[in-house]
Amino acid sequence: MGYTHQPLSRRSSSEFSKDTLLEKDEYHLPSPPQTTLWSRALMLIFHGILITIYSVICIVVVQKANSRITAINSNLVESPARSAIKDVQTVWAMSGEEPEEYFGSPPTKEIDHRWSNILKVSNFRFSEDQMTRWGRIDEGVRLTDGSGYLGTLNVFHEIHCLQNIYKYIHKDHYYGPMNLTKYEQFENMHHMSRLSPSNEVILISPVHCLEGIRRGVLCRGDISPVTYRFKSDWRVPLANWTSPHECKDWNALLDWAKENSVNPRKPGLVVHPTLGPAYEGNSRALKLGTELHPSKDG
Repeated sequence: MGYTHQPLSRRSSSEFSKDTLLEKDEYHLPSPPQTTLWSRALMLIFHGILITIYSVICIVVVQKANSRITAINSNLVESPARSAIKDVQTVWAMSGEEPEEYFGSPPTKEIDHRWSNILKVSNFRFSEDQMTRWGRIDEGVRLTDGSGYLGTLNVFHEIHCLQNIYKYIHKDHYYGPMNLTKYEQFENMHHMSRLSPSNEVILISPVHCLEGIRRGVLCRGDISPVTYRFKSDWRVPLANWTSPHECKDWNALLDWAKENSVNPRKPGLVVHPTLGPAYEGNSRALKLGTELHPSKDG
């Protein structure tokens, strides 16, 4: 039918050579360029640098995000003492035989002096900008020297309340002596006394202070774990109070307080807009038409 099989042996050598050359040209692929060891090393170094840069960027971004979250969580409430706050780990042992530095019995002048050393630096001046941000500028107690507004920190109020509860426990010592004036009685039992219609100082229970401390405990919510243990001579498990606690560095805060405190009893510094000076010597204007003086006539 026009096609004849031609055996290979009958094909000319020139035809065979042509086919072979065609096959070689058709199927021969150029070999890839040979890379040197130095070029490979440079490539590895380049990729390593890129990976390092990307890693550093990721770490920085994550750290900034975490720090921003931490800052938001730890600064929900603005405070002028924020710069003094340092977180520390503290372990305190509660064996039932704690030192009686602040709660000794009977009360002593040394104990009163320790309380006084803390509470005498418990009042501060807040700036006009701070009072405006807090929404308290209209009701704030402005210091007459123009340096700011009178305020305190809640931790000092809680310490003040602890002292008043201690005084309530020893009310015969702090309240009972007949040689105290009405003013001295009221000062000793502040938050735990009120005036009767006849201007007599009446002792009441320290509910205000107890409630304030209760709320403070709930506010801080100390989640430090406390384990239990057995003693060889005691059948009921006893708490092991040597667990570490996450605390604020009290000494650092107290140093800040000493540097920034203001004495509200400085004559003429705190003046009521209608009743006049809040503190005159040791006297206190309590309410309109009523004032207790330190004189012995009560």
